[in-house]
Amino acid sequence: MFVSEAFFLLGHRTMKKSTTVPPGSPSWVTKELIAKTIRVWQPYYKEKLTEEDALEMLINVGQVFNALGLTKVARPSASQVPEASELPKKRRKKGI
Repeated sequence: MFVSEAFFLLGHRTMKKSTTVPPGSPSWVTKELIAKTIRVWQPYYKEKLTEEDALEMLINVGQVFNALGLTKVARPSASQVPEASELPKKRRKKGI
């Protein structure tokens, strides 16, 4: 259960004046990203979204992108890619 769910079940929804990044968030999550996520998604929810809700949304979308292979992966530069002659030769398996 996420903290936001616990607050909701207990009937507590905190009203914060300034946006904060929830503790334990990944380093790429910023106050601006949390605020924008709330601003974009709030019209679609009856209850007031919290920073924890926004973080949960961001993490879930990131996981979907990872599963679909849509995340950007650092690729080696041309100088880091070995020449074909430097690659190990593939061995043929016997009996196949």
